[in-house]
Amino acid sequence: MRLTALFLVVAASLGAEERVFPMANALTPESTQEILTILRTTLQLRDVSMEPGPKVRVGGPDADFGASEWLVHQLDHPVGWQPSEQEVKNPATRDYHGAVRVYYLPADISVQSIQETLTILRTVLDVKKVFHYTQQKALVVADSQPQLEAIDWLLGAMAENVPSAPYKLQPKPDDNLKVFTLAPGAQVGVILTDLRSRLRIQKVFPKTNPVMFVVRGKAAELDAAEKVLGPLK
Repeated sequence: MRLTALFLVVAASLGAEERVFPMANALTPESTQEILTILRTTLQLRDVSMEPGPKVRVGGPDADFGASEWLVHQLDHPVGWQPSEQEVKNPATRDYHGAVRVYYLPADISVQSIQETLTILRTVLDVKKVFHYTQQKALVVADSQPQLEAIDWLLGAMAENVPSAPYKLQPKPDDNLKVFTLAPGAQVGVILTDLRSRLRIQKVFPKTNPVMFVVRGKAAELDAAEKVLGPLK
């Protein structure tokens, strides 16, 4: 009897460390791999798999089941689905407790632009827990709330394709972010080398279509970048 009771306690404990989340829509092999990578990258899940159904199985003593269920639901849409205007403009509709957020990119964005945007987030904003979901043209990020707000601002500024005012990053008082837009045909590689080598600005990366540079630094560094990039608008 004692062994049976112990077995039931252990089984119940193990059961509490694993959840299965059904999905309503079919997935392509590419979408399946991206969803698993998103869960592993953003939520740091070590035990996650996709089963027929499709169903996402999540386990492990450190797994955040609430965030996992929320994120699976956010990604569970049919092919061709488009977010509403409210979902695009209102972060509260795509935010989980100020720790995980989904960002919708323009519907006509290219694969190259998605990769450049990811590199900008990783290189300029030091975002580590980020991955893309191609089917929805979306990015998923787990970070602090100030970082998530900065990403919302940055993606909005990049989508407008106009020079931005500096955005003050938290918590440092003189840590700023700015988008510089350039005329088509600008020599992106040459300019990037100039900014990094001559001006010693390391937190900088371009987007090629449309041409723009995202620069992070102190006010003096942004002023120096303005002298190089301003005439190229």
